[in-house]
Amino acid sequence: MFKVPEIHRLKTGMFGSDESYGNNGVFIMELLSHGKPPKRVHCLVSDGEGWEHVSTSIVYGRSRSRTPTWDDMCMIKELFWDQEDCVVQFHPPKSQYVNMHPNVLHLWRKQGVKFETPPSILVGLKTKVMKCKICGEEFDPTHLALVALHRHDENIDPSKFIGIKGRKMIKCPHCGSVDTTAWGPDSDKCLDCGLTWSV
Repeated sequence: MFKVPEIHRLKTGMFGSDESYGNNGVFIMELLSHGKPPKRVHCLVSDGEGWEHVSTSIVYGRSRSRTPTWDDMCMIKELFWDQEDCVVQFHPPKSQYVNMHPNVLHLWRKQGVKFETPPSILVGLKTKVMKCKICGEEFDPTHLALVALHRHDENIDPSKFIGIKGRKMIKCPHCGSVDTTAWGPDSDKCLDCGLTWSV
């Protein structure tokens, strides 16, 4: 749900507004993050034409600004929308660029429409532990060899996977690496420390 922090609304001057403006107006606030000095943030907010919109810049000194960071934009998103709302930053075609003010980034959400998002697995894994549905054993899903083993398919030869011989993980006796990505496919050479040994 789109909302505005009324306590931070600019109420005087050319850009001043009051609560009757709803989710429209200028909001100026200081944000704290990671024990650093407060950041003075200027937000121009609107909900017209079916779009919820917050433009943001970080201001310091009397007239200087900088482009917000990812963390800055995450804090702004949490301030104006609920945690489970999907809000986006667009990278439009070059022919549609509008850049009225430098160092400003924009957050958008189309009203009444649920954004389609890619499956989270395309970004990465949410957890480092998975539980096999067949045997119940927990394993690290980032190790492709272990994923292959837990398919429990007799047609899959585990020795074809990097970092595994038969059904045993190879551990480097020199550096102790157990990361499956650290092994050569056809030899017992550790790609972390470079040493070779026989098993």
